[in-house]
Amino acid sequence: MEVKGSLIATIPQFVKTKFGQDGYEKWLDTLSGDARLLFEFKIKENEWYDLRSCMLEPVAFIAQLFYQWNLEKTGWEMGRFSLDHGFKGLYRMFLKVGKPEFFVGKGPVFVSSYYRPAKIVVPVNERGNATVRITEFPDIDKTVEYRIGGWMQRGLELNGCRDVNVEMVRSLMKGDPYTEYRITYQA
Repeated sequence: MEVKGSLIATIPQFVKTKFGQDGYEKWLDTLSGDARLLFEFKIKENEWYDLRSCMLEPVAFIAQLFYQWNLEKTGWEMGRFSLDHGFKGLYRMFLKVGKPEFFVGKGPVFVSSYYRPAKIVVPVNERGNATVRITEFPDIDKTVEYRIGGWMQRGLELNGCRDVNVEMVRSLMKGDPYTEYRITYQA
């Protein structure tokens, strides 16, 4: 399983923004040599990296150091942050002027551009109500499931939606056949 460098690049930004330079240094000190080198130098945003060693393990240390192992909260906050820092220029404009249904409907394209192999389907996509399912994602992790949920919530908020609720009702991590998010919002 691989993850796009643009997503990896948000991890050190998140740590620095939330926990300052001291928190960043503390986090770097927990990483293995290879992971530390990756985060100390420029991450190539268009390259693909190993999900486990370049994302899951470094994020686990964030959960340990700053969130008392609360993987759900760690993933959710990182997902919201990654949307704020990853959607710039045309993408940001797209969020502000596009309809919420268009944003939700593009979920499969967004996920496959950040993770591979991964597959998402959107069986329900109506104004104010959607269902999104991750049907394929080898090596999925709880923080990734919650990161995607936080990412969708923040995207809908930036789209101008209010009372956005993204609830994960099924989980590949728990042995379900897919991870399912039920989304409600006021447009």
